[in-house]
Amino acid sequence: MHTHSIIGPARSGGVMKTAAALFFYFSLIVSMSAQQTDIPHAVEKALSQRYPKAEAVIWDVTEEGEYVATFMLGKMEMSARYSGKGDWLGAILYLEQAEIPDAIHRTVARQFDSYEMYDVTKVELPSADGYYEAILESEDEALIVRFTPTGKVLLRDRIEMDLE
Repeated sequence: MHTHSIIGPARSGGVMKTAAALFFYFSLIVSMSAQQTDIPHAVEKALSQRYPKAEAVIWDVTEEGEYVATFMLGKMEMSARYSGKGDWLGAILYLEQAEIPDAIHRTVARQFDSYEMYDVTKVELPSADGYYEAILESEDEALIVRFTPTGKVLLRDRIEMDLE
C-alpha cells in the first residue's frame, strides 16, 4: 500500500512546481466522497472505455470539480483524473520497487546514494511525455524528484517535513 505525503513549499520560499503529481496527491487528500456526489455518466463511461478491466473503483471529486477514480488494474493500483465531461486529464500508477525502471534505480544509486526511495509513481498526461516521481529521504532531508523513463532528473525539490 502507498502513503500520501502532504508536501509544502520548498525551503527557498518558492512554490513547488510538481503540479501534475502533486495535484493528484492533493486531490486524493482533499476530495469529497463520491457517495455524496453522483458521478456523471460520461465520466464513468470514459473510465470504462480507457480501463475496461478496472476493479474496485472508488470515486472522489476534487474541489475543482474534477473526478478521480482510484482502482486496481490487475495487481497495480492507480488513479485516473477526468473532467466533468469525461475528458481524461491524466493518471498515476503507484509502483512497487520491482516496477521502477532500472535507469531510475541507477540514477538514485549514483546521485542520491544516501537516500531511501519510496512512494514512486508513474505519471501519465494527455499532452506530455510521462514521467516518474519519487520521495527520496536521507537523515537530513526529504526530496521529491521527477525522472524521465531513462533516469534523467527533471526536478529536485526539497520537502518540508519532520523527519523524526
